[in-house]
Amino acid sequence: MSYITDFHVHLALKAANNGAIKTIWEYKKNSPPKNFLFYFNVLRRIALDSIFREYATETQADLGNCADGHVRLVLCTLYPIERQYIARRNTFVWLLSSITFFTKKFPFIQLCNKKRNLLVTMVRVMVGTSEKKARQIWDEQKSLDNTIDYFKEYKHEFKQLQEVHDVQPTRPGYEHKVFRIVRNYEELQQNIGNPDVISGIVNLEGIHGL
Repeated sequence: MSYITDFHVHLALKAANNGAIKTIWEYKKNSPPKNFLFYFNVLRRIALDSIFREYATETQADLGNCADGHVRLVLCTLYPIERQYIARRNTFVWLLSSITFFTKKFPFIQLCNKKRNLLVTMVRVMVGTSEKKARQIWDEQKSLDNTIDYFKEYKHEFKQLQEVHDVQPTRPGYEHKVFRIVRNYEELQQNIGNPDVISGIVNLEGIHGL
């Protein structure tokens, strides 16, 4: 049977930023906007729908997806989330939260944290992070002097790959599959001969992490 090579897959992105995901074999759908409290606000719902319509918010790939799609060679892209994309001082977030200030259905819950809640929700819907990680991203941008240790996040993502390297998964339906990080061309050739092996080549995205 023929197989597919995917040259850019964020296998470890969600698992590294969401403690509810135990391994990169696990499928976990991102929470849709309607699951969040302030989605019941009409103006915010319209604004968020217009944004998320342009993005693939279903999930990042997991190894089960790869196995189902006959992907046998994966270029595992490590990517620390760039804080500039979800900056605390984002003009759009400020404008949206200000416009909808007087029309909230739950003012006592979100009166003081409307901008933070909006950014946290956007991060969770688009990236699939946990609420804890999204709030951390917010908090660490409090001062422009704060330093973001992107290289530490590279290492944390890489650890997600190492933990499943050459380990039989426990996810039902995939027990016979295995993921292996390859170090050279000879190892890759050997793995390709086994249809139950998914090979991974690690690469980095973003000079901001180095």
